[in-house]
Order: sequence, then structure tokens, then C-alpha cells
Amino acid sequence: MLRLASSWFATSAINQCRRRWGFIIHAAVSSELWQDKSGQPLILAAQKLLADADFPQVIQEFLGLAPLEKIQYCAYYIHKASNNSPWSDGRVVLVGDAAHGMPPFMAQGVNQGLEDGAMIVSLIKNLAQSAYLENISRISEAFEQYEQHRRPLVTLVQDAVLAKTILWSPQKREDYNHSIYGRGVE
Repeated sequence: MLRLASSWFATSAINQCRRRWGFIIHAAVSSELWQDKSGQPLILAAQKLLADADFPQVIQEFLGLAPLEKIQYCAYYIHKASNNSPWSDGRVVLVGDAAHGMPPFMAQGVNQGLEDGAMIVSLIKNLAQSAYLENISRISEAFEQYEQHRRPLVTLVQDAVLAKTILWSPQKREDYNHSIYGRGVE
């Protein structure tokens, strides 16, 4: 899946003060929208996006206050990395982005890599304490356990990062937060 997305930021002086305000919106948009140098199509697209997600009217109107000449935007690609390959083979195990690429939003890439590392360290410690560091079968089982435990959560995070809409509904946000922060870590 490959989508073109855009991010834009606007600043303005308000009431003759030198205060800055701004917003950043990440959204899939057509190339016609971001190539229009006036910025108006981007504002309209953002307002529609917020309206479709049931954001309050005042937030939608806030976007309309952006001085069009101050809008900065850039295009980038969003894609979902393949997540079907095994993460280990015998004594070799992949962690972090090597096992499961994470889009660079919501600050989850490093978090997931650290969780992978913590679990692998724990599993290797258990193998060492049981004197199984030379037992390829036990090592393979431990690394398969790591993948079985981590893959569902990583997939949930990847989907949330790419969809972003999962966090817009209060119930979905609560479910996501419970899945991420309400789990026990052994």
C-alpha cells in the first residue's frame, strides 16, 4: 500500500502580538491539492477530514484562520511494511525495524524496538540460567515465543499509526490505550 500524504504547518501574528500558533496535519491527499500553491485546497481538505472525524466545529474553523501565504507543506510517502516473514531462524533473531518496520508517527518505532530488546534479553537470560545457550532447539523455541508474543501488539500499533483514525473515537482510543498501556509485562 502506497499513499501520498502531506503535512503542513501555519504560523501567524494574532492581534498585532508576535505570538505564533500553528498546526500540523498528516493526511493522504492527491497531488493536485499539494501542488496548488494557494494553500486553500489543503485547508478545505483538512476541514473536511476533521468534519468527517467529528471534530468540534471550532477546531474546523481554526484551520480557516491560517494565512494561506504562511502555509508550509511537504509530501512524503506512507506505506505499510511487509509483516509476514518470520523474525527468527535458529540462533538468529530480528528486533525493532529489522523485524517489523514502524512508520515514523506517534513515536512508536523506538518504543517497539526497546520492548523487543527487553523481551529478547529476558528470554536469553532464561536460556542461560537453564543452561540452554547451546541448545538450538530451545533457542528457536524462545525466539518463536518472542514473535508470538510481540507480533499481535506490533501489528496493532502499525495499524493505529497508519490509520490514525483509531485514536479519534473515544471508545477506540480507550481500547487502544488499554491494549498498549494496560498489559502486563513479564
